Amino acid sequence: MFVKFLKHLSLVIVLLLPATARSAAQAPNNSAAQSSSQAPDEMIKKLADLVHAGRYDEARQSVAGLLILYPDDQRLVKAKALLDNAPTAASPAPTTLASNPASGESAPSQSSTQLTGMDRVDYEALLDLAHQAQQNSDLAQQKILLQQFMNQSGPFIQKHPEQSLIWQLRAAAAISLNDPEEGYNAGQKLLAAGAADTNDPNLMRLMAQLKNKNWLDLQGVADAKAKIEEDKKYGWLVGTWTGVNSWFQKAAFDYGKRQNNVKIEFVRSGSTVVGYIINQKTNMRFGVPILQYTVTATGKPDASAWTYNIGTPIKWQPIDSFILQNGSATMELNMKYEQTKFVFNKLSDDPGDAPGDTISSSNQLKTAKKKK
Repeated sequence: MFVKFLKHLSLVIVLLLPATARSAAQAPNNSAAQSSSQAPDEMIKKLADLVHAGRYDEARQSVAGLLILYPDDQRLVKAKALLDNAPTAASPAPTTLASNPASGESAPSQSSTQLTGMDRVDYEALLDLAHQAQQNSDLAQQKILLQQFMNQSGPFIQKHPEQSLIWQLRAAAAISLNDPEEGYNAGQKLLAAGAADTNDPNLMRLMAQLKNKNWLDLQGVADAKAKIEEDKKYGWLVGTWTGVNSWFQKAAFDYGKRQNNVKIEFVRSGSTVVGYIINQKTNMRFGVPILQYTVTATGKPDASAWTYNIGTPIKWQPIDSFILQNGSATMELNMKYEQTKFVFNKLSDDPGDAPGDTISSSNQLKTAKKKK
């Protein structure tokens, strides 16, 4: 029964190969033109070879990893269904990641070493984390899962540096997490494994992304890390905020506390960030800023970092108090001018249109305070 099952499984997997891959006369570089939604033909052939050799555990690991990269490849889906019913068999001596780096085959998608015991459990857990992150449409939750994958795969990949599929997944995760150092480390491992000569379009695209980010050289990584640190000083503030503007009106005909909804956009201007009130009618920024933020020596966004403008030409005045809360997504500014208070919640990180209307800052306050 076992021999019959072995022959059936090997035959089915080989039949999953396209005719071009089964032809010995076919040129090996034709797989470069293959759809990126399908695993390269040589990977499927290696999978068939593993099954024919009775190396089912290694074949299962390879299929699990390949399905993360090529979830729509029906050949892999069918192979997994067959392997789930295959018996467990001992595996011969393992191959190494760099055993043939110039062959043009995609080593990073192969489970190079037969894992056993808790090592195998750890490997499967990492693949499961990567799969969860891939399937999750919530970007915040996806980021948490990717960071968890990076944290858990770190010790594993130090113990099993030959597991190049994990390096490939770490490179992809580093790009999503904007982590140039980890992207560089994974990229170097993939290059050492022959990724520059791969026929796998997905892997080649991954390497191209690392290259375009300048994460394949140390200077590019240093520049990227410096930019990230620079963005941390201003990134929390830059973007569009909405909230409530309250003030105390002292005119005899309109005396008392008033409030209105307001939208403001903060944009980077050299070493400062300036805020423009949004014209509610045109949805364009007024031409003169009303708030200004300058990074302090301590780097803390306290009241001393803020000033507000009460006229044209610009007249910057200090504010009385500043409160930042809700994970830097809500802020409150208080100023003496008409006991004005702004309470803002961040709406987006994307700057909008360039300043359109030109109007004095005092008129901006009046516009912001004007009732709809």
